[in-house]
Amino acid sequence: MGKGLRWKWVVAVWLLCSVAVSAQTADDRALMLMREGDGLALNRLLTVRVDSLSEGVRAMGEAFVRGCLGDAKQGAKLMKRALRRYQGSWDEAMVAQLTFGMALQQHRSGRDRKAAKTLSRYVEEHGSFAMRPIFERYGQLFRTCRPYRKVRMNTRESVVPFRIDSVGPQNARSVAVRIPATVNGIAVDMMLDTGATLNILSQGMAERLGVDMLDAEVFLDGMGENRGRMAVAKLLRMGNLEMRNVLFCVMDNNHEVGSHAETAHLNAILGLPLLELLGCVQMDFRSKTLRSATDIPLDEANMSCGFAENGLQVEVRHHENRLSLIPDMGATHSAVGIRSFAIQPDYITRNYPSREVVFVGWGGSVSGKEYLYPQFDVAVGSTVVSLPQLSILEGTDYDSRLGMDFFTRCERVTFRLRYPAGLSVIPCR
Repeated sequence: MGKGLRWKWVVAVWLLCSVAVSAQTADDRALMLMREGDGLALNRLLTVRVDSLSEGVRAMGEAFVRGCLGDAKQGAKLMKRALRRYQGSWDEAMVAQLTFGMALQQHRSGRDRKAAKTLSRYVEEHGSFAMRPIFERYGQLFRTCRPYRKVRMNTRESVVPFRIDSVGPQNARSVAVRIPATVNGIAVDMMLDTGATLNILSQGMAERLGVDMLDAEVFLDGMGENRGRMAVAKLLRMGNLEMRNVLFCVMDNNHEVGSHAETAHLNAILGLPLLELLGCVQMDFRSKTLRSATDIPLDEANMSCGFAENGLQVEVRHHENRLSLIPDMGATHSAVGIRSFAIQPDYITRNYPSREVVFVGWGGSVSGKEYLYPQFDVAVGSTVVSLPQLSILEGTDYDSRLGMDFFTRCERVTFRLRYPAGLSVIPCR
């Protein structure tokens, strides 16, 4: 009898310890995914292991996912509530990062004044901390840009024609989506770059188009760190779409990227803000038109918007392996970093042909070794697009992305940035 009771007591203690360890492990995993900005993986964790998470981490995780999957306003609201109630559960660095994420979500939902106030309040309450310069810089950016929020002027369905132009060096030609537009009444061809988190102009192009410079400095990643200043274009027209007070980042010209014929297409870029403005965008590569769309059917939410410079991330599959890639129409070719690929790096280096490659963009150039993986199938939802080859990169931090070699093999591509966010493709027949 006594032995039986003792055994039951041991089992009970073991179960309690196992639950505690499991919860701790799940919490650590969830916090790590929040640090990395991986909303899709966090969404799966919440679905599969929600009962293993502590109350505070679960509440913050649900808020984080809501924002990443396209509902910035509700995501920021839920993050604010979770921070107010549970911030004692996390270390100071994590609280600062989550506060910064909340401010970025407030900015994305058009509430720049509230975003600036969120950052200023944290600086006042916490004094000196590692992220203080970032908080102060973004607070100034939000305050400066608040009066110039872009406004969509026409209410009918937007229809914007585009071209597919050959761009880049003669020995490595690729293609880009170019949109004929007028800025402040001046004609200009703009490249659509879904991998860019900002609209971008070179300094020379900004002077030609007569945009108004603002007192707000910006730092962003490209082929290295870039510096620029925010500017506003009073009027942008393309197709039947008209916008006023359109914000651009005007890049410093230290590297003169836009002055060379091979990179002239980088002089004027429309990025993620255009997709966010329209909410749901369908690109028809047969008729060469971009349209605002009402909705798209999704097998599952497969796209998220990071809180910082990550921009969009889409989750695709190669057979049974999941890959998180940037859907980037500004990239010449699809590429995956060797360390994030499911196949072991030593197998790739032994079995696939390689060559040295150089990528050029804002910030200069990066070089590395490229391994060519033949006949690479990419599944987006239930749709499969087959690439003749995929670049697997070694020795460069160039991010994993879907490039124009993928998109030009599709008849239609639809980006939905409303909740739940998703990418849908129809391949060429």
